[in-house]
Amino acid sequence: MTDNTATAKKQIAGHRDAIRDHIAKYKRYVEPYEKDVALKTVVRAQGEIAKLKSKHPSLQHDSDSVDTWRP
Repeated sequence: MTDNTATAKKQIAGHRDAIRDHIAKYKRYVEPYEKDVALKTVVRAQGEIAKLKSKHPSLQHDSDSVDTWRP
C-alpha cells in the first residue's frame, strides 16, 4: 500500500470521527472506568493523527479542535 497524503487525509478523518464519537461517550458516561476507556481512545487517536501529520508535513496546517481536546 502506498503511503501518500490522500490516504493520510482519509485516515485522519477517520480518527477524528472516532474522537468525536468518544468525546460524546465521555460526556454521556457516568462511571469513572467508562470515562477512562473513552478518554484512552481519544488520546490514542490523537496520537495517530500527530504521527500522520509528522509523516506528511503538508498536513501540519490541517487542524481541528478534536486534535487537542481534553476534558
